[in-house]
Amino acid sequence: MFNGIIYKVTSPIGKKYYGQTIQKFNRRKNRHLMDAKYGSTWRFHQALRKYNYDVEWETIEVYNNEDKRKLIDKLNERETFWVKKDKTNFLNLDIIVLMVVMAQ
Repeated sequence: MFNGIIYKVTSPIGKKYYGQTIQKFNRRKNRHLMDAKYGSTWRFHQALRKYNYDVEWETIEVYNNEDKRKLIDKLNERETFWVKKDKTNFLNLDIIVLMVVMAQ
């Protein structure tokens, strides 16, 4: 059984970033924090530094599936839903890259 999570990160001024992971949530969160700490130029990581890492992290949806590909398709669908719904200011390039990789 594969597990997946849709998560939301909210800045002190209300800007939101939505992400997905099939890793443990804390592992994914820590990876973002480490990437930001070591100078990643990705907009989300720049925002983490800008707000001095003072953001709210939360899991908003959890999915399970026996088929990893179906799980990732569902996560892509749900992440896209939340990004469009909230018209987030962060550019979610990771979802586009993931979709291209999975299509190959």
